Amino acid sequence: MEIVAFNQGLNMLKFDSEVGNRLKKAFAKGVALRACGVTMGKMKLAEKDLYPEAGIRVVPAGVVEIMRKQKEGWYVIHP
Repeated sequence: MEIVAFNQGLNMLKFDSEVGNRLKKAFAKGVALRACGVTMGKMKLAEKDLYPEAGIRVVPAGVVEIMRKQKEGWYVIHP
């Protein structure tokens, strides 16, 4: 499972996130967390601004990451 956060969804991956402990637990259970680099640029965020200990990786563009995963056969579930 992979969670790709972009636009306002990126707020949940920030260091001051209200769901930070859940991110850490999800990562420990094998959930991959990805942050959209385009959104980070627009929000003027750096990797150091993301929640620590959750293994968050920055991808160049969240939408492109989702499209790539779909092409590989992944299913996309939107909130």
